[in-house]
Amino acid sequence: MKFAHPEFLYALSALAIPVLIHLFNFRRFKTVYFTNVRFLRELQEQTKRQSQLKHYLVLLSRLLAITFLVLAFAGPYRADKDLDSGSVNFVSLYLDNSFSMDGQSSEGRLLDVAKQRAIEVVESYGTADRFQILTNDFEGRHQRWLTQESVIDEIERVGLSENVRSLEQVYRRQADLRSQAAADARYQPLWLSDFQRNSSDLTTWQPDSAFPVRWVRFEPELEQNLFIDSISFDRPLRQPEQNEILRVWIEYTGEDSRADIPLRLLLNGQQKALSTFSIAPGERKEVVLNYLNGAAGNYRGEVQLEDYPITFDDRFFFQYQVREQVSVLEIHEDVYSASPLAMLFERMEFQYERTSIQAIDYARLGNFDLVILNYPKQLPTGLAGELNRFMEQGGSVALFAGTESNYLELLGNLGLGNALKDTVKLNKIEYRHPLFADVFEAQPERMDFPTVFEYRPAVIAPQAEILMEMENGLPFLYRLPKENGSLFVFVTDLQNASGNFPRHALFPTTLYNLAYLSVPEPAPYYTLVRTDMIELRGIVDPTENSDIPFHLAGQESNSIPGQRIQQGNLLLETFESVEDAGWYSLQRADSTYGYLAFNYDRTESDPTVWTDEELDIALAQWPDQARNRYSGERTQLAGVMQKDAVGHSYWKLCILLTLLFVLVEVLLLKFWKR
Repeated sequence: MKFAHPEFLYALSALAIPVLIHLFNFRRFKTVYFTNVRFLRELQEQTKRQSQLKHYLVLLSRLLAITFLVLAFAGPYRADKDLDSGSVNFVSLYLDNSFSMDGQSSEGRLLDVAKQRAIEVVESYGTADRFQILTNDFEGRHQRWLTQESVIDEIERVGLSENVRSLEQVYRRQADLRSQAAADARYQPLWLSDFQRNSSDLTTWQPDSAFPVRWVRFEPELEQNLFIDSISFDRPLRQPEQNEILRVWIEYTGEDSRADIPLRLLLNGQQKALSTFSIAPGERKEVVLNYLNGAAGNYRGEVQLEDYPITFDDRFFFQYQVREQVSVLEIHEDVYSASPLAMLFERMEFQYERTSIQAIDYARLGNFDLVILNYPKQLPTGLAGELNRFMEQGGSVALFAGTESNYLELLGNLGLGNALKDTVKLNKIEYRHPLFADVFEAQPERMDFPTVFEYRPAVIAPQAEILMEMENGLPFLYRLPKENGSLFVFVTDLQNASGNFPRHALFPTTLYNLAYLSVPEPAPYYTLVRTDMIELRGIVDPTENSDIPFHLAGQESNSIPGQRIQQGNLLLETFESVEDAGWYSLQRADSTYGYLAFNYDRTESDPTVWTDEELDIALAQWPDQARNRYSGERTQLAGVMQKDAVGHSYWKLCILLTLLFVLVEVLLLKFWKR
């Protein structure tokens, strides 16, 4: 027999108290003289021996009640044969603090209930045992072995986290940390989670039979949530006083339909649009918000709805810049000859310039978003070098390869062969590429493609992307990555004799999107945790002092993320610098370079959890030792965990015996009359 808390055995000294009380309260008998013997008939006889027996029995019941009460607090147990009685328990607790644990159960918020159960589990072990707390944050301070008191303090400090971890990641982390425990220790991993379906990948892996896991499941009362999943714009570029269409995708996991739900759009803190919508169970709904852009500048956007109890995904943050114009430069052999590009880019949203090879100002190349080489017959080495540098720094170049151009290798290994006269149609477009992703609502089954009469067959490099293809399987338009920029190569020129592409409806669409995609602008939003490295083009001026770091300033934080500059582009490591969803201004010294918007990962937005039947099916292939699944109810968990920790525990029996001997004392005093 051993005791989980032997220090309580000192309380057995309290047994002296009832003994002293009984010694002073024994009845002393004395002689009584009666003048009239008839009173003796009414006197109940009581011998000294009977009185002492009663008092001894009362004393014994009190002593036993106190003894078993003290033993109950001391935690007596008997270890199983397969447990090393001299070993220490090292308990590794995984406490799921993801956003899905913000749901409600019959006992309160899931995270609060899980924390309370974790504390109860810790208290069921002995004082010599050691504990480790692991959360979704994978923080270093949560991976040290702590005493009972210290780990309880850590558990009480655990709050909700935006981080999402799969169960396999948790298992691997605990397996790696196992080496920190004592060699002869009993290592006991325990998981406390709602085991949400999206993050609990139970069917894709199995634990080691030598390293089983005990896990406690907490069920939410309602598995429903309404949340904003994503947004998208109809146009790739936003301009002043332009009608804008924002598409908001909303998902609902409830069982009952909902109607007249308000959805708000705010820009720079001011409401710009309001809409209401209805949604059916399990539906993914698109809600369209229309509004008018303001003046040029940076805008912080937010879409809002209201839904309880899960609220982290009720707001969606984004940002964008309203630009006056997109700057396009066309380089042509003869500036006085007609060009279909001149008419194409005469629209207000473009700042279009056309120059000849001889008159180009190399120093101004960096001022343009897109440079178009329209079949120049010669390309000076100096210009080729500047264009390559322009692309390395994030710029985009579009090349219409003429049949007489033999200088093209100056721009890299283009793989272009000699000119070939052959009538062939285009028959394929890469619809998934951003160049065409928003052009077609659906992929057309039959489409009138352009025809090419003369072109240069290309044998492209493996890293090239084919964006438009001809019937003979050769590329018509392909993209070559150039460091941080792009080179878009058309295998023909814009002469009428070379084909009808300049007169086809795909021509303006393709060129406009090329110009829009060339604008160096941060993404409208990033996802926390998933986004580790952010690359921002065109942010850094080479003439600025590179020793001054950039920092991200949020509403309640200001941090300097890991950063480096490559070819004029800024690379930011945001994993440890950004913890909360919202907008962060990118600042350097006293200058603001724009905003970045971050949103929480929506993996935790679907609160659907595994049912018991589904768990039994999913775990059918797991080792028997790894199927130790407990309910989060207090009555089951504490006793089972203590038995697993120490073997057979007897504190409950001690409580019952304490109550029994108290009852015996009461019965003796009440029914044993003198």
